[in-house]
Amino acid sequence: MDVIDNYGKASGQEVNLDKSSIMFGKKVPAEVKDKVKSIIGISNEGGMGSYLGIPESLSGLRVQVFGYVRDRLNDRVNGWTAKFLSKGGKNSDGNDRGLHWVAWDKVCKDKAEGGLGFRDLEIFNDALLAKQYWRLIQFPNSLFAQVFRSRYFRNKHPLMAKKLYSPSFGWRSFFLTKSLVEKGARWTIGSGFNVLVWRDPWIPDQHPRPAQGRGQHLHPNLMVNHLINPRTKEWHLPILQEYMDPEDIQTILSLPTSKSFRPDRLVWHYTQSGRYSVKSGNKVAQDMKAEIEVGPNVNALKAKAWDLLVPPKIKHFFLADHLGFPSGDSAISLPGVNCDTICKRCELEEESINHTLFECPHSRQVWERIFDGPDMDKFPVGSIYSNLDFIYGKGLAHMALGTTHSSIPWLVWFLWKDRNNKVFQGLQS
Repeated sequence: MDVIDNYGKASGQEVNLDKSSIMFGKKVPAEVKDKVKSIIGISNEGGMGSYLGIPESLSGLRVQVFGYVRDRLNDRVNGWTAKFLSKGGKNSDGNDRGLHWVAWDKVCKDKAEGGLGFRDLEIFNDALLAKQYWRLIQFPNSLFAQVFRSRYFRNKHPLMAKKLYSPSFGWRSFFLTKSLVEKGARWTIGSGFNVLVWRDPWIPDQHPRPAQGRGQHLHPNLMVNHLINPRTKEWHLPILQEYMDPEDIQTILSLPTSKSFRPDRLVWHYTQSGRYSVKSGNKVAQDMKAEIEVGPNVNALKAKAWDLLVPPKIKHFFLADHLGFPSGDSAISLPGVNCDTICKRCELEEESINHTLFECPHSRQVWERIFDGPDMDKFPVGSIYSNLDFIYGKGLAHMALGTTHSSIPWLVWFLWKDRNNKVFQGLQS
């Protein structure tokens, strides 16, 4: 109260005790509550309201505490008039999930990886929380770090903290991002006294990692300072050659050593400055969540759609084409969906994206007028990725006179529109 009084005298802003409230924990005895309220002069107990749109009390389940955010968002979205929604948005009343033709994880991939670049809010929230965990490491003397250290990692490094019983809401949220911080943290060598050679991440590879030994290393608790000549403060090459994998030796020799033996410190591996950024943290979190893809990587081919000299709707169409556009073969695999999978234009084969755009006799006639040359016997083929690779690159050298590069994506677009006119309206071009 002395601090509050001094602030009021200095700023001229007095606290209105009649309008103020005080919040106690559940385990505070009633007599203590009465005594504190008497000393402070605040008789109202709070905790159930909100301040700046955030609940005063964050106890309980997060789903319940922040449920008001979801409810407020739903009210605002459902209040929009239908004229502002796309045709896809008008097909749902908001009470059912509908059909999702593309997985959300694929939509949230970077554009360079063939996705739409949408932001996964759960992953982005983890990246924001990880920034607070990183502050515990980089600013150990701050009030923020001192408060959490006294409760959760006393006399320990923040990365050595353990999950405790009944933690606060804040620490529980920070602690969930510990694996993300560990994934991107790397030790820069000063004295080397605090870094374990075979356990701590200090080698700046694609991802930070410990050193690799030559065969079976004899010292499991070997510290990095044992690899440095104490007289010259340079890397001790004979010791490196004795213990280290030859591929790591050159990497280690390129690392600077401290002439004054400054303390070892943690840096963020995925930025040049070594400082944590939410953008890089979000990328690392996405990589941690991504599934291992089996087979050839076609991300570079998918990303070419963003370089097309066409309006955005055509670019999105090509990405949807990559990711699995709704057609007969994609619909047949969905539970509860019964449809005829035969191509409605030729009525000869089962419909697929590749068949509709490239292999259907109707589409083949169009492509024969666009491309000519010796490579046309290799186009189209049974792989949609091979066909797209052809029209993105090699096929440009075989375009008929008067055909431009930018007209090819439009042609693919109109082939799809023609298919839809036949399927849904019975129109035949």
